[in-house]
Amino acid sequence: ALKSLEQQQVVKLLCVRNSSQLIGLLPVVCVKGFVKAPFYYLKSWMHPYCFEGAPLIRNTCGSEFITALHHGLSSLPQSPKLLRMERVPADTDLTKHVKDTLPDKNRLFSGEIKRSAVLANFDYANHMQTNITSRKRNDLSRLLRRLNDIGPVDFQFLDEPGDLNNWTECFLTLEDKGWKGRAGTSLASNADDRAFFIQMIKDMAAQDRLLFQKMTVGSSIIAMSVNFLHKGQGYGFKTCFDEEFSRYSPGILAALHLLEYLGENKELRCFDSCMSPEKTNLQRYWPHKRGMQNITISSNTLFGEMALLSYRYARKASALRGITEFRKSGQ
Repeated sequence: ALKSLEQQQVVKLLCVRNSSQLIGLLPVVCVKGFVKAPFYYLKSWMHPYCFEGAPLIRNTCGSEFITALHHGLSSLPQSPKLLRMERVPADTDLTKHVKDTLPDKNRLFSGEIKRSAVLANFDYANHMQTNITSRKRNDLSRLLRRLNDIGPVDFQFLDEPGDLNNWTECFLTLEDKGWKGRAGTSLASNADDRAFFIQMIKDMAAQDRLLFQKMTVGSSIIAMSVNFLHKGQGYGFKTCFDEEFSRYSPGILAALHLLEYLGENKELRCFDSCMSPEKTNLQRYWPHKRGMQNITISSNTLFGEMALLSYRYARKASALRGITEFRKSGQ
């Protein structure tokens, strides 16, 4: 990502080592002006196509990593007072390590959101029967029948390495054909984004971590999705569909096929859709939620503690202003 995407900020790699080995790393940017206060802090860096900002930590070294960050921040250039890690899963050991290692005055969890997900022991058939109304199930069956009237409907996952380049180009073309292409935000619209996507697809396929899906009607591709899955942990990355078939909800039908596939995976621990919370039309079909949050830790200095305390007060003041404005509006 650092090689292929243009950056407006200087990105650095924060590395933590013990006496014998590297135990953790996190790409960061140094920013001035936390809660309008004129001091420096570090913020985890994420490129536009990154949906999770947790650091990479060696197994069994979580507490050691957090302790080193807490004590080492003030010794870094510009002496940052805080480290803010954004979009960190709430269900990982990192949250526990922060709670167990640092006192409350040196840590803060904020900005939690819930993302659609599939967790372990997911029963697709039971989910559809229990959580999706019979009317909606009938509507989906009807859409599938209407598509079959146009041509045979088929769902596939890429299993032939030789087809990878063709599938990749089909995805780029299909996405660029829709509203993202018109808005100039499709992967094909930017040479760096395109190169990043192609290289990532190749790397993931080479490591047997790529879950590439295609939905066809006859000879026409009408929906595709790029996902990653490894040792029971998965992520949804990108989806696209042919807007000429939008009346048939191909995106939803493809998502249901993916959910059915995940339900058959006995090793599945968690599949994070990485879906924006605003996509309500798709969220109803996903069975579970996964919490994401921001974690802020202070340096082991008085100024670090004061900086985090000021942030707490700023958040409370903002919440109180919101309540006051709500009441003034008469709602």
